[in-house]
Amino acid sequence: MPGSTIRNKLLELGIATAIYVAITFGILYPLFMEPANTELDISASPLAGLLVGQMNDLYAWSLTDATHSLGAWLQGQPTASHLLPEPRFVASSQAHWGHLPIFAPLIVASGNPVLATQLTMLLNFSLTAACLFLLARHFGLSRVASLLAGLIYAFGTVRLRHLAQPGLIAGQYLPIALLCIDALVRGRRLVGASILLTLALVLQMLCAAPFVVATIPLTILFAVALCFSTDDFSRHGVGSAMLAIAAAWLVTWVVLSPTSNAISSAPQIEALARIGSESPTGAANLISAPPVLRPWENHRSSHLGWTALFLVLLSVPLGSSRNSPIHRARWGGWGLLLGGALLAIGPSIAAAGFSIADIPYRMARFLAPGYVVPLPEVPALSTAGHFPLLVAAAWALLAGCGLERLRTWLPRPVLFWPIAVAAITVAGWEYGLIEEPVPVRYRPVERAVSNAYRMLAQMPPGTVLEIPTKRCSFFAGRANARYQNNVIYHRHPVLNGHLQLDLPSRQLTDALIGNLPNSRSIELLQRYTNLRYVLVHLDTLDPPERERWRTPQGLDLVEITDQTLLFVPTANFDADLMHRLTTPYGALTTLGGTPLQRLQGAQVRADLDLRAQTEAAVNFPFLVDVAITNTSDNSTWPSLAGDGSVVGIGYRWLDQGGQTIVEHLDASKIPDDLEPGESTVASVCIQPPPGRTGNLSIEAGLTQNGSWLGQLSQRAPVEVRSF
Repeated sequence: MPGSTIRNKLLELGIATAIYVAITFGILYPLFMEPANTELDISASPLAGLLVGQMNDLYAWSLTDATHSLGAWLQGQPTASHLLPEPRFVASSQAHWGHLPIFAPLIVASGNPVLATQLTMLLNFSLTAACLFLLARHFGLSRVASLLAGLIYAFGTVRLRHLAQPGLIAGQYLPIALLCIDALVRGRRLVGASILLTLALVLQMLCAAPFVVATIPLTILFAVALCFSTDDFSRHGVGSAMLAIAAAWLVTWVVLSPTSNAISSAPQIEALARIGSESPTGAANLISAPPVLRPWENHRSSHLGWTALFLVLLSVPLGSSRNSPIHRARWGGWGLLLGGALLAIGPSIAAAGFSIADIPYRMARFLAPGYVVPLPEVPALSTAGHFPLLVAAAWALLAGCGLERLRTWLPRPVLFWPIAVAAITVAGWEYGLIEEPVPVRYRPVERAVSNAYRMLAQMPPGTVLEIPTKRCSFFAGRANARYQNNVIYHRHPVLNGHLQLDLPSRQLTDALIGNLPNSRSIELLQRYTNLRYVLVHLDTLDPPERERWRTPQGLDLVEITDQTLLFVPTANFDADLMHRLTTPYGALTTLGGTPLQRLQGAQVRADLDLRAQTEAAVNFPFLVDVAITNTSDNSTWPSLAGDGSVVGIGYRWLDQGGQTIVEHLDASKIPDDLEPGESTVASVCIQPPPGRTGNLSIEAGLTQNGSWLGQLSQRAPVEVRSF
């Protein structure tokens, strides 16, 4: 009899999983028309489409790199992050170890990161729904109620709107953890449930570092809520659950710590906090932080979400005995929902000036090594956006309870099926499964493995730089994400990969890169970042830049293939100063030995020449060169440092009356310490004033410590147009 019961449950779970696979394929079918060479494309918004392509590259890279790192670790070989100049920056927050049970076999079998990423997404959705179905059935919900609960959990818009981030949509481990917590609270299978709970939590938290911040407090609140919902909870079981949660966090900490980024000491956190507090986009990000209590919102109004809301409200008056499974499910669901709401409203409260917003970020520092968000002002507020992904389990569980309540209200049980089918049909119509295509399109992946990357794979270790860097463009993130993705094919560190935080060392290296192919900048990049290879993509350069890179000084041409030039530096300098670049905080001198001190009076005499274009498009940034000559008598200007009293370039926009519209005092750095009589050219990324058009002027000059230094250059007229 027990064997027959187990077989029936497995058959029931298999049928439910098959249904969810079919629904996943129906919703995301464009991705699987040609799964090996297609990616997401949001056609309604070109910029959103570019973002999705960028995220596809980043996650294909991060999942492949995590698989490679795991294989190297198992073989006892050293492995490291492939992003410089902060060698360990992205390792913990983008490792996504929790996806490897699905992704690693797929990438090993196929060798195609696009195919493996798409299939991982398909299985993540299906398994997420199936595991919630299993949890709902455990709590005594009917098959139809459990099916609909799984549908809401996996396919609600709170999850579908994260399609651009496949690293964040895995939710199959959380329902298993909640199932184990319920068993432990009731004192059942303490050893087995504890082990499975620890494993499930570790895998869920390792899917993305922000999950650590939400998973720990939410699972604790779920266990506490279950204790209040029943009279027969086991104190030994509750203790085992707490120990398993603590063990899961400890394992996660141990796994993440060796790959933790270099931002760990207090002075470094303070330096990043200063960067974040000066960010002009910080306030806007705070105000737009997604609230957790509206998971049904998306670019379209979701009938599935509104249906779930109606069913959740129905669950409030649900009557049941105190010790019934449905009663426990209801208590646990509301505990999860309340806890997620308290965690997620932090950034929203910050916009009103309350300090409680620090709580999620301070928790992030403690719980997830390597995932350091100094203050809410830093424009990396995606932590709050991940709480709804986990709280969606509570949402779905409560919706299932509401559906059970609806059954008791129906005059005849036979009417239950038509209503459930009608709800699913309405949701299917909303997502475009019946009358119109779903708003998820696909496009070919423009990725070909050039011979240059095959050559790099055979060359000695060294850092790779790819030109153009697209430092001043809406396409910057996409270009650098593609360069980072190319690491999959050549396994070398990449200097200009994707970064969310603008670290001081990154600003310094950007200034050196902007001065290439200057031989002095090549030498400094070798010494600071171990630069050994430069790839130049001629077909993506402007004509003047293309001509400049045909015969660069200080670089030897190794290979020409598919409009891509592969260079190696002529002179070979050791990376003897890399340690100073990655830990520049608290230094008294620049990397070149110039004292970091405030310049005064005659120390700042200079000739400046602003080489600005005469036309610009509103809201579209553009590059401007500023020629600088140090005409002071005996003062060397400090610049080669990531932090401190360095000399930089600032600019301001003026209207026709000469009044300042907006100014940026730390727009760029001088690419080297500038001695008396020396000249250099600094590239400055100019942001047109938001929403302003017409005949305006730019004025650029030297800055230090956030204030103007010396005389500004002559004004350069620029006509800002709408298009």
